[in-house]
Amino acid sequence: KQHWWTVAQQRVSALVQSDPFINFVLVVIVFNTVSMAIDHECDRCAQAYCRKFKGVLEAANLFFAAVFLIEMGLKLVGLGPQRYVKSKANIFDAIIVILSLAETPNNIVNYNCYMRSRPCADYNLCDAGLGGLTVLRTFRLLRVVKLLRAFPDVQKQIRILVSVMSSVAALIVLIILFILIFCILGMNIFGANIMDDPELVYNGSSVFVRLPWEPGGELRYGTVIQMDHFNHTNTPWRVAIRFGTEQSVQDAIQLPPTGAFWAAVGEDAGLGVPSIVGVSPRMNFDDLPHAVVSTFEVLTMSNWNEQLYIGVKAQGPLSGVFFYALIAIGTWMLLNLFIAILIQGFAEQKAIKYRQNMKHLQLTMVHYMSHESKDEQEVATRIEELFEVFDEDESGDIDIYELSEGLLKLKIALRPKELQDVMRKYDTTSTGTIEFDEFVQMMLEMKREKEKEEAGTTLRKPGKHHKGKGKAMPFIKRDADEKV
Repeated sequence: KQHWWTVAQQRVSALVQSDPFINFVLVVIVFNTVSMAIDHECDRCAQAYCRKFKGVLEAANLFFAAVFLIEMGLKLVGLGPQRYVKSKANIFDAIIVILSLAETPNNIVNYNCYMRSRPCADYNLCDAGLGGLTVLRTFRLLRVVKLLRAFPDVQKQIRILVSVMSSVAALIVLIILFILIFCILGMNIFGANIMDDPELVYNGSSVFVRLPWEPGGELRYGTVIQMDHFNHTNTPWRVAIRFGTEQSVQDAIQLPPTGAFWAAVGEDAGLGVPSIVGVSPRMNFDDLPHAVVSTFEVLTMSNWNEQLYIGVKAQGPLSGVFFYALIAIGTWMLLNLFIAILIQGFAEQKAIKYRQNMKHLQLTMVHYMSHESKDEQEVATRIEELFEVFDEDESGDIDIYELSEGLLKLKIALRPKELQDVMRKYDTTSTGTIEFDEFVQMMLEMKREKEKEEAGTTLRKPGKHHKGKGKAMPFIKRDADEKV
């Protein structure tokens, strides 16, 4: 008599692997996705529905978290911890559940906040919840990934993509080195040389400043750190110098100890006042982070012509070679090569799957035909019986639909293209169907191909006492005699 725990574990295991349970979890995931999609910002005071709407969403999130927790618990009981952690999908689900549990106190606080009567202004504090834990609601989006269970073909494509990525790892490293080289080259050519209209200045922008007391009128590169039009009417922009802040340079340009001074914009600057003569554009090569973004923008050919015009205006026509070389080598060669390798990888995976399916077809058909039988009459009878399995309408031939249905009865699932290849190969009369004589030839050809493969395997893997000769040779001789 089995122990009660063993019986319970077997029943739970059958439950979690049953179609109704899996479909129920998928339905819950769909509703969870819908609840996240319909959430939106609304005025909790002016719009009466808003408070209840937000509260219902918080309650729904608690319900979904509970369902996923129960699912994980049932799988741990039914499958056991060892079998549970063997599946990467289960590990991913466990991470989602743990993150949901960490967010649960925040959901409870928010739910109580929305559902209780309180002054209108206090409802705006409900989303604050437990402070930093509110960021965990971002991880709710990971639940949508669980929908992949319902799409095996998508899972297959993801596995193929992961396997292909290993083959392009070296190319990815080459692309990164290429981007780094052009970033450094762009910083040397265009660094602190590209500027826009000074009227476009804003708090936090990088600017070029001319100091009236500095001999030679050299431009200094800095960042606007403060804006004050009330206390500094004539010089409302406080600029911090980014380069040349050494003590010797500070003394020469009369820079304050803080490294910053107040400046005006262009024509608004009076005599003896620092003036902002230009603003560094959003895409520039002034430092490495901006250079990386600018280089990647040109690689994607997004607004690259504007970058070209700005660069040529700043450094002359020859600087355009930089952008042409970046596009020609980076975009047309490296990125297209990357895409080509990905496409080739997908094609190779499909070709491998095609060969596996055709090999499975050959082995299954030969097995049903012969089944280790040496009697020719018995083999012929088996071929006739197998033909009748495919010829459902008893018309004396097999069309592509009957071929598909017959193979499914033999637990062989071929894709439409593979079915067409089989029809094209064995339909020697080009009638669009496989007649009985063609079916016999198909079976005999599959049998011969199997025998050749077995003979080749014997030759490639000789026994201990014969190295490539001896007992393996009669297979080749017998096959040659049959052809003669």
